[in-house]
Amino acid sequence: MQEILNILGSVGFNWHVAIANFINFLIILFLLNKFFFGKIGKVIQTRHDVIERGLSQASDAEKALANAEEEKKKIVKDARVEGQSIMEEAKSSATAVAESIKKDAESEAQIKIAHLSEKEAKLKESVEKEFALRAPEVVAKLYAATLAKEMTASDNDALISRMSA
Repeated sequence: MQEILNILGSVGFNWHVAIANFINFLIILFLLNKFFFGKIGKVIQTRHDVIERGLSQASDAEKALANAEEEKKKIVKDARVEGQSIMEEAKSSATAVAESIKKDAESEAQIKIAHLSEKEAKLKESVEKEFALRAPEVVAKLYAATLAKEMTASDNDALISRMSA
């Protein structure tokens, strides 16, 4: 054993330092186990539990999603059927309303046409009377403009009386 210690001593090995290092190692290992590795183990176990719970919830969520997808398909199908019936009902209702509106519009149009015909006849009569009253004056102004001379008021009145006679 002495030979081994001599050989080790020649390469710089000191067994006192080796024992001290070994004791330091054991102390550090004990402290790490006591304060560090235990807490890390608890954290790792907690994370493992959370991950397991998450995987379980994900599985439940996938099942719920599949059920929701089936429910969605059923709801969409029911909505389409209901939409078709509503559209058919709306078409028949719209047709009835359109016919009613058309009849009302035709009767209102007939009333307005009759009313406008009366107004047209009154307006025509009024225009003819007004034209009869103003025509001589207009013709006199045309003659005056045509002859390029100014007429006096008395000449104008005389011309108007001759034309209306």
